[in-house]
Parts: sequence; structure tokens; C-alpha cells
Amino acid sequence: MLIRCAQGLLLLTSLLVLITGCSSLSKQECLNADWYQIGLEDGSNGKAKNNLARHRKACAKVNITPDLTAYERGHDEGLTRYCNYSNGLSVGNRGAAMPTFCPLGTRAQFELGYHDGLERYQQQKIVDQLASDIDALEIQQANYYEQKQVLEQVILNNNSNQQNRAQALAEMREIEYAQQSVTEQLTLLNAQLLQEVHQLEALIERQQQP
Repeated sequence: MLIRCAQGLLLLTSLLVLITGCSSLSKQECLNADWYQIGLEDGSNGKAKNNLARHRKACAKVNITPDLTAYERGHDEGLTRYCNYSNGLSVGNRGAAMPTFCPLGTRAQFELGYHDGLERYQQQKIVDQLASDIDALEIQQANYYEQKQVLEQVILNNNSNQQNRAQALAEMREIEYAQQSVTEQLTLLNAQLLQEVHQLEALIERQQQP
């Protein structure tokens, strides 16, 4: 019974955290809201103007209605601060979708940064995939090495008969052939990885703040 009560309390606590975590503003923040400042902060943090809907929902609980005009004025001002090359680069480098809310005066620099960041993101994915492929092949090589050790024990064991030794030798040859193939693949992939890393480094060097 105590366990069930504890589990119920834990679930209730988790739900309360989830619910309160979804509120964009607290009761006190709604009561003392400076809607220009709230809009300014949202815009400066790259939040879309429709984020006001979350504020409206949070403040409806205390019968506070946001000042749309003041919020939009602050939000527009915030976007002029947010929509620059650096933030565009950051968004693109995460592989996120490009926001479409930047004002015309700052949109060009933001979009330039975004496309540079997206190019870097895509290049990083190539590097990461190559590194992952190399790791997988190295694990495969380690497995081959362990298999060969087992087969060597069979071949050298005085209790092994001729048939067992012959079978072990045949498997050993197959593994050595597979090892050679993996070694060749690793050589090619490591060379390709080095090339792609250099390309990524050159890309980052080229994408300096305009």
C-alpha cells in the first residue's frame, strides 16, 4: 500500500512539473508583465511571434490579457538583434529549419549565416558517418583476431584430429581473406576521413563573421 502511495505521489509530482514547465509565464509575471519587454526578450531569443499564444494561455488563468501592440513592437525590436549572421550560423549548424520571421533589413545576413551553418552541418555529418564506419570495421577486425586465436588453439591442440585441423585451417584462410578486405577498406576510409576533416576545417575557417 505504501509503495502504491509513493508511486502515485511520484506520478503526481511529475505531472505537476510537466504542467508548470509548459507555462511560459508565472502568475506573478503575468500580473507585473511589461509586454514590450516580454516581446523584446522573445524576439532577441529567436522565438516566433506566435509564442504570444503561450503567454496568453498562461495569463488567462489570472484574467490578464497580453498587450498585443506592445508585445509586437518589442518582438520586432528583438528580431533586429537576433537576426544576424552569427545566429543564422548557429541555427544552420544545428540542422534546424530556417526561420522565416526575420525582417527585411536583417534577413540577408541571417540567411547567409544559416546557409553557411547548414553547409558545415552537412559536412560534419559526412565526417561523423565516416568515423562511425571506421569504428565498425575496427570492431570487425578485432572480432576476426579473436576468431583466429580460437582457430589457432584448435590447430595446435594435440587432441585435435586431422579433420578438425583441416576445417580450422580452411576457416583461418577465409578469415584472413576477410581481414585483408577490411584492412583495404579501412585504408580507404581513413584517407577519405582525413580529406573530409580538412575540408570541414577549411569550411569553418572560411565562414568567419562577415
